[in-house]
Amino acid sequence: MQYLKEEVKNNIITAAVQEFMDKGYHEASMRTIAANAGIALGNVYRYFQSKDDLFNQIVEPAYTKFTSMVFELYEYHDPVPEIRLLAESITDKIMEFFDKYQTELLILIDKSKGSKYENVKEDLIKLVDHRIKCEIEPILKAQDKKLEDDYIFYVIATAFMEGTFMIIRKYKDQSKIKDQIGLLLIIFFDDFYNHFK
Repeated sequence: MQYLKEEVKNNIITAAVQEFMDKGYHEASMRTIAANAGIALGNVYRYFQSKDDLFNQIVEPAYTKFTSMVFELYEYHDPVPEIRLLAESITDKIMEFFDKYQTELLILIDKSKGSKYENVKEDLIKLVDHRIKCEIEPILKAQDKKLEDDYIFYVIATAFMEGTFMIIRKYKDQSKIKDQIGLLLIIFFDDFYNHFK
């Protein structure tokens, strides 16, 4: 029996990460991954049963952490007095996650079509929508402000998260990302309640 070498496995993973970043899960080629790892295609299958198995091993730790973060953020707390604080807390969680799983996050958000992870971005948008509703609706009611249709919260959540993802895609420097997201927070959430009658 030939023992699997950690270095070969790492080379495959490195080549696969690049292939998934370049082409996404659906279009990624195991043949290209093998060539870029410098090994025969058959040898790739000694380490990983399929493209699905390889993709899962790359993104599973990030996905597990992500779902844990989602669960934590879904825990309902008393409403915060300022929606910007809510947005900042969600952004801080995303940045904490991003610090450790930058590449895997971008693969999950942009490159997972065709895999079991393809809805991760939508799940995060729904999370933000849910939290905005939970935090804001009681405050609006307390201020005798009525909202005929709460779909606007989903629109806000989508626009805010898409803006956040655009920033994450463009910048590599963590302080630049935080600065840009800070500006986004000001644009979206400063004086938020005064927009409702």
